Amino acid sequence: MPVPKTHLQTLTSRIDSCFALSLSAVAGAVDAIAYLQVSSLFVANQTGNTVWLGVNLASGQWSEAFRHFSPILAFLGGIIFSRLLLNIQPGKSQRTFPIIAVPLISASALLAVAAFVLPRATGVFVPWLSFSLGMQNAAYTRVDGVSLNTAFITGDLEKLGEALVNRWTGKDPQQTGKASNLILLVWSFYLVGAAAGCALAHYFRAGAFLFPAGLMVATAGLLIVNYQKTAKSKA
Repeated sequence: MPVPKTHLQTLTSRIDSCFALSLSAVAGAVDAIAYLQVSSLFVANQTGNTVWLGVNLASGQWSEAFRHFSPILAFLGGIIFSRLLLNIQPGKSQRTFPIIAVPLISASALLAVAAFVLPRATGVFVPWLSFSLGMQNAAYTRVDGVSLNTAFITGDLEKLGEALVNRWTGKDPQQTGKASNLILLVWSFYLVGAAAGCALAHYFRAGAFLFPAGLMVATAGLLIVNYQKTAKSKA
């Protein structure tokens, strides 16, 4: 028996929110593990890498400048690759598989490989990790009409500020309330993921990447199951 449309929309919104929160926790964990295991370098937060790129260029430290420039390029490359994948999907009537799962599964594979190879090839896998988070961020950018990022937080804080002001001034209170609540949750899960990543890195070192990789695979798998169930409900 088909699920009523309003109930289906509510259920889909909640499930999408859970996916976004899961991916935020993944990104927080990966960034924390990478920072602790890869010479104090962020793989998701490219604002900081850009600042250090400028500092190192100004001081003539060319190798350090390249070390901070490579994750910037890799993160951008991950975004481009992910969006290209999403743009080649077939029409809705032909879809049997959510193409959004492809960059997530690809990113998780990169993280899993990093867990085994990173101790022996640090310089190579810094951009590798940035590429994986760029793919993740581009794959999931909107939940129930709310635009957000799951791999970095600065842009989300800007959106949170806008939503809070609109909420306080009575501008579309329902939508802005939903946006502010969701973005706060995304920030919270990123924080929890970072704390968990710190603990995992302490005990498992580079092997800690297997945990966020597993969570990302689980998220992609649940996304596929939910996509297929939703398609059957609409049939």
